[in-house]
Amino acid sequence: MTTVASEQMTDHLCSLVALLREERGHDYKQSASWNQLKYKIAKTCIGMANTRYGGVIIIGVKQEADDIFTPTGMSEVEAQTYSEDDIRTFVNTYADPSLNLNLVRFKCDEQLFLAIEVPEFTDIPVICSRDGRDLTAGTVYIRPMGKAETRPPRDAYELRELLNLSTQKSTRRFIEEMRAVGVLAPTSLDPAPTDSDRFDQQLGSLLEKD
Repeated sequence: MTTVASEQMTDHLCSLVALLREERGHDYKQSASWNQLKYKIAKTCIGMANTRYGGVIIIGVKQEADDIFTPTGMSEVEAQTYSEDDIRTFVNTYADPSLNLNLVRFKCDEQLFLAIEVPEFTDIPVICSRDGRDLTAGTVYIRPMGKAETRPPRDAYELRELLNLSTQKSTRRFIEEMRAVGVLAPTSLDPAPTDSDRFDQQLGSLLEKD
């Protein structure tokens, strides 16, 4: 199933297209069929899942040169090669734990684009589970600060950032379990909502309005 973007979601996605600049939380792919892009998409999905807030991949923006991007949109023929089920099945062949990806169809200035929404990992970081084209089994991929790319951590800071995110999730889960068995009162040690929580709530609202 492909989600047709609501007006509010379209405005948000079109604003990302109009940036003409890749960032940690969004990545552009040139218009091409699913079979041509699927390995690149799988790698980017794993990296985004290991990044706070996750991210979105927008298909239909061409990179002319370093940091120079042109929105070209997609042909209907190419867009029809993408299926949410196919994307999830293929990406989750390489991603462990698996990812709940969403495929969104939207238009900007009458041009057709697709977006793949990648959620932040739920409990533990996502690891590449098998070798593939530009994919290495046992590797953790991230989207680092600075240059927009997908690669393994290169230093202690990048690795620590990922571990800290995982620790925060483990702490929240521990508190919830202690409440469930009555060890903690409902409001005891209640962690404040994070930006990630608020982002998930906003994204959920957008999908519900669709």
